[in-house]
Amino acid sequence: MLEGRAKLAEYIFNLTGERPADPQNLLLNYFDPKANAWVKYTADTGHSKIQDLKNKDLPPIVKTVGVQRDIAMIRPWMTSGDSFILVGPEGCGKNLIVRNMIKQMKQMSTAMIHCNAQTSAFHVIQKLNQMCSKSTGSHGKVYRPKDAQRLVIFLKDINLPTPDKYNTIQLIAFLQQIVCYKGFYDDNLEFVYLERIQIIASMNPSSTIGRH
Repeated sequence: MLEGRAKLAEYIFNLTGERPADPQNLLLNYFDPKANAWVKYTADTGHSKIQDLKNKDLPPIVKTVGVQRDIAMIRPWMTSGDSFILVGPEGCGKNLIVRNMIKQMKQMSTAMIHCNAQTSAFHVIQKLNQMCSKSTGSHGKVYRPKDAQRLVIFLKDINLPTPDKYNTIQLIAFLQQIVCYKGFYDDNLEFVYLERIQIIASMNPSSTIGRH
């Protein structure tokens, strides 16, 4: 995948006639609007504040070159409210990056779901009922975030739920409906629209034991 991205970067640089700061490692370049020039990523291993280190629930991020590059790629999706999935090996920092980025966003609330083999659509609907206010508009029922501009539903290990006998994972099918149609059907078969709700998920590669 990195080879493909490097080839694409080379093609774009050649097409535009731009000069990267590091021609030998094209993926380590980024455009700095303030300097109006291409700049090379450098590791930022500055010391964290002592109070940051005491927070066991959300430890600070060491901004290596790889972490900075990942954050730069994810930030536009976070800002625009797009749904996305982070895939990477266990312990690579997927959840830490997302949680730190959410912390930096203003007027945003978060609901985290730790998936397991039995996690289903019910658990997502339960979180939506807890975190959203319900109203009725011209199109029908609408769920909106309580006391926040946006709600992020963060599902950790989204590929842990077990498929049924038809090789379908109910949770995945439900999330696909939310992302594609901006809502879901409730128990009364009435469509419920979702506004300002973002779905973010993380998963280990499917080759990992217990993943589907």
